[in-house]
Amino acid sequence: MPRRAVQEAALAAVLGYMAVRLHDDRLDEAAGSEATALLTGSVLLTHHLRLLASAAGARGSVEVLQQATQAWARYAEGMAVEVQATVDGATWTESIWQASLLRYAPMALPSIALCIRVGKAGEVQRSVALFSALGEAHQLFEDVVDLAEDVRGQRGGWVAELCGVRENALLGERFGYIAGIGPVLDRAHQRLDEARAIAQELGETELVGHLDARETAMRKWLLERQEAMVRALLGARRGTMSD
Repeated sequence: MPRRAVQEAALAAVLGYMAVRLHDDRLDEAAGSEATALLTGSVLLTHHLRLLASAAGARGSVEVLQQATQAWARYAEGMAVEVQATVDGATWTESIWQASLLRYAPMALPSIALCIRVGKAGEVQRSVALFSALGEAHQLFEDVVDLAEDVRGQRGGWVAELCGVRENALLGERFGYIAGIGPVLDRAHQRLDEARAIAQELGETELVGHLDARETAMRKWLLERQEAMVRALLGARRGTMSD
């Protein structure tokens, strides 16, 4: 694998991520300037596509750009689904959730470019499946982490729906643990395991290490939150007994 191709694919990943962050911050938090998000995002995506084409090589540039066109179209569709569900105050369902996850489609593009470069077109779909699994695992976990804040801000979502926000209308730091985040985190770990299995199959040892570290961090976070909840409950009980 040419070193330059790997560097171009890595930079393409960074620029694509930065463009998505600009979009996400504007849509979710209205942070920053709309003009800046629009213009800077366009520049980032242009360079992102140029780097993907270069990483794929002269013979693979057309193919990777076709893949990129499809992936960014799915991204736009997924973002639109999420925005519309939020605007409508829709009850999230599995189908809405899966449609919203299309926004992770571009994550696979740098890997796809390198697969095309070295003539491993058969691994393209495996790369797509890997990053699809990783994207869902990441989003599930992030939504669990943000759950209490989202509930206080009256922001819905699939994880909030699974945890019974509408039925229980519970608020506060302990909401997620009262409502039951266990099954959600189990799903996140399952999807992470799927991503790891594909990475092992493809011989991506560094990625396997990253996924292992991510799994460890997820478990550490949950343990820390559980311990904090126990301390809070014990403190509240002592306060009640002293009264």
